[in-house]
Amino acid sequence: LPIFAIFVYIIVYQILFSNKHLGKSVPSGMARMQLQRPTEHHCNPNHANCQADFTNISELSYCLPNAAEPFSKKQGEAAGGKLPCRYMDERQMNRPGFQHFTIMIPTRISRTKQKAT
Repeated sequence: LPIFAIFVYIIVYQILFSNKHLGKSVPSGMARMQLQRPTEHHCNPNHANCQADFTNISELSYCLPNAAEPFSKKQGEAAGGKLPCRYMDERQMNRPGFQHFTIMIPTRISRTKQKAT
């Protein structure tokens, strides 16, 4: 009986239930993220012979092809919620002046024209 109790304590409680056999440590490492336009055959966009592979805006169900700017919310609602779309590559999305270790990925950009009165 004492051997069975020791077995249950060590195997069942300490190892299976409490996971005492596992060492604890703080995870460490570095994450890397990069924006990159879609390319044909998943090539490197920095190579001269690598071509972009964007889907045509007219084929995107949420975009209004050839929409004139400026565009109002009312016009978008009349078109079934579609809005004018514009492609931006990784350099156009992250303008100079952003901090080095930050990244901003805009999913929508609104442009407004104003007149001085």
